[in-house]
Amino acid sequence: MRIKKRFLLGVAAVMLTGLFCIAAFGLLASVAWWFGTGLPKIATDASHEQPSATAFFESPGGLDYKRIALIAPYQAIDIGDGRWSVALQTDSIRYYDSVNDITKLNVISGTVIVTYSSDTLFAGEHVSELWFVIIPGLNVERGFTERDEFLDYLKSMGIDDPGLVSASALYEELVNQGYLEWFPDALKR
Repeated sequence: MRIKKRFLLGVAAVMLTGLFCIAAFGLLASVAWWFGTGLPKIATDASHEQPSATAFFESPGGLDYKRIALIAPYQAIDIGDGRWSVALQTDSIRYYDSVNDITKLNVISGTVIVTYSSDTLFAGEHVSELWFVIIPGLNVERGFTERDEFLDYLKSMGIDDPGLVSASALYEELVNQGYLEWFPDALKR
């Protein structure tokens, strides 16, 4: 009976210690939030402003990642080794949520994103080459494993040359110049 009592007291002590830790963590998180965000703000007209039209384009990334704004909400993120990734926004291609291993890309007329990848996966299959057309305004996300089909599709939209450029070169241009050709005029200094 004594062993059972000691065991139960030990279990209760462990449980109380766990509850104390959870409560302390919650208190610390609340204090960190309070001081990290400042005192609660009183709603003003300025606090309800929408982000500016240029906000999406203003950052080329951070300390641990590189980013190229394409057409909101599409952006290319450096995944290393000179290859980039663009997250898709629709489920038009089953089980496929991003275009990966992009080495070249372009934004045409501010409305069409084109990409090129080599030695990558597409809809679960390994492909040696992949071209992608994204038209955000029409919710179009379409991949092509044949170059001629890709070019024919672009021609059907009146685009003769996709003008694909190295994504890494575009990023360097963005860092050096502060903008890319398709960025809003307000950002072009």
